[in-house]
Amino acid sequence: MHIFFNCVNSPFKKYIFLKIFTFLFFLFFLLPTILFLGDFLFLDLSVLQESLHLIEQSAIPTLIVCAASSILSTALGFCCAFFLLRPTLPFRLFFFALVVSCLAIPLHVHACHWMILLGRNGLFTASIQKIFPDFSLYSIAGAVWITGISFSPLSAIVCIFSFVHSSNTGLADQTRLYLTPAQRFFWVLLPYRIWGALLSFLLVFLLSMGEMAVCDLLGIDTLGRQIYLFLSLYYRPDMAILMSIPILFIAILVCLFFPFLLKKEKDSLPGSIPRWGNIFPQKPKKTIFWIFPLVFCMPYILSLPVLLLAIGNIQNLYHTYFSLAQEFWHSFALSIGSSFLILSLAMPLSWMVLRKLFPRNFFFLVMLWIAILPSPLTAIGVLRIFTQASDIPFVSDLFLFLRDTDAILIMGLFIRYFPFVFLVCIVGMIYLPIQLEETASLFGYSRLQQFFYVVLPFSKNVLLLAFFTGFLLCLFDLNLTLLLVPPGITTLTIRIFTLLHYGVRSDVAIASLFLIFMAFCVILAGCFIFFQVSKYSKSLSEK
Repeated sequence: MHIFFNCVNSPFKKYIFLKIFTFLFFLFFLLPTILFLGDFLFLDLSVLQESLHLIEQSAIPTLIVCAASSILSTALGFCCAFFLLRPTLPFRLFFFALVVSCLAIPLHVHACHWMILLGRNGLFTASIQKIFPDFSLYSIAGAVWITGISFSPLSAIVCIFSFVHSSNTGLADQTRLYLTPAQRFFWVLLPYRIWGALLSFLLVFLLSMGEMAVCDLLGIDTLGRQIYLFLSLYYRPDMAILMSIPILFIAILVCLFFPFLLKKEKDSLPGSIPRWGNIFPQKPKKTIFWIFPLVFCMPYILSLPVLLLAIGNIQNLYHTYFSLAQEFWHSFALSIGSSFLILSLAMPLSWMVLRKLFPRNFFFLVMLWIAILPSPLTAIGVLRIFTQASDIPFVSDLFLFLRDTDAILIMGLFIRYFPFVFLVCIVGMIYLPIQLEETASLFGYSRLQQFFYVVLPFSKNVLLLAFFTGFLLCLFDLNLTLLLVPPGITTLTIRIFTLLHYGVRSDVAIASLFLIFMAFCVILAGCFIFFQVSKYSKSLSEK
């Protein structure tokens, strides 16, 4: 521990309380992983032998679904990013906002949409089965299709931010004379952007690895579904831990590979890093390339009329709202409270990391591990915290009480989504001029006063954007809350997931529309704030 604290710079050494806070902070975020590994090491060998055959059966469908859906979403997202960043594309800002708005439809709502169209007694199922008699959505191909299409907007956004820094401008200008846009895409752009596509692939792969809802609805025996069944239905936490070991192993490999990937992404850019818009003519013109972003967004656009069609009549909307009002407002309050707690810690920590008051390298390593750790593993770790704390004298009654309240959900959401909100905060605060704080220090302001009187007033838009990000992540979460939800408590996402097992009815469609509407309003506000932050950072860079 002494060596660890000596590796940081001098401002950190001046504050003893920061050392204590640092130790407690890292202990809190790493405790679920530590307890998870401890339970695995002390498992009975007979349980291990019992689960080996089940792991082998579930691992193959899991890898197929994750790999195929990652390839599908990355391919669609890569092509969409290529067309969206062409300055010749008309209405480019509109299409970019449309792609971002597609994030308002979570994965289980996508499953509802496709089950209405292609599920049992679906609108197009009978017509397709006349041509393909063996067609069925309830298969590995169906899980790949729903998962891949659902994660495509996320892949597109990852690729867009990767494409912001593009290949060498001189090389692109030379090849423009004798290569078509398609040839430049495959021979000039793709070799320099392959690492960004790989980053999108790994992100979707890990998210698919921890996905339980779609595979459970379609009856695909994946590792995520086995974890859900053993933990929530069979009450076998030991078997759930063993089912999580392959997922943990893959997460460790990705965590070790990720720094290498970022280095290759940086090294793939020769010389200076130009803007990608320099490759193509800057003046927008008529082109047929606007068709691809429109086709890309079409499954998400069509989901709204499909869900509206399943409602039936207005009376169903009225009655379903009153039957789901408790879950609706409970999910809203839970997301608000969790995102507020996350932001209250993420904002000061991002400032401390940028100002080198906090150990950077180890901090980013821990945040990377928490971000890539799939939700089922985080849920198992949080459950083990409450189980172990219930055996401690003097606090056992407190943790037994908290286990049956929203406290366990808030703790799980806090640990799971803190790295993502922290990333938004630290990216938004990079453009905050340090001269403002230096001027405040000359007037005798302490570090705490500089944060409250200088940093926060100039970071209002970043605060709102980070809050909206945390709100959406907590609102859409299903894999974590499904494993942590106490008896007698439910959320809107869990209610939708439960009702989908009985078929797609009007109440499922209405609940999905409620969720989409709430998320769409937040995303519109987030897009507006994002453009405000971009204008502010651009004005600072010009000065």
